[in-house]
Amino acid sequence: MSEQVMSNQVPEDIDIECTWCKNNFVFCVKEQEFFKEKSYDFPKKCKECIKKKKQINKTRTKTKTISKESD
Repeated sequence: MSEQVMSNQVPEDIDIECTWCKNNFVFCVKEQEFFKEKSYDFPKKCKECIKKKKQINKTRTKTKTISKESD
């Protein structure tokens, strides 16, 4: 799907299903252009789930730091 959008077709917003919550989110043309310019893959998670993942990773990092300090 992403290759089709990035070809010479007329740009349009697309709906993508989040791999975490399974809700659809809109990947707008402006975002698509930015991702293409940076050679990024299309997102697989919605913005809410991306925030959740960052929070989980942040918590894990703090936990690892605390456990290393206690050794």
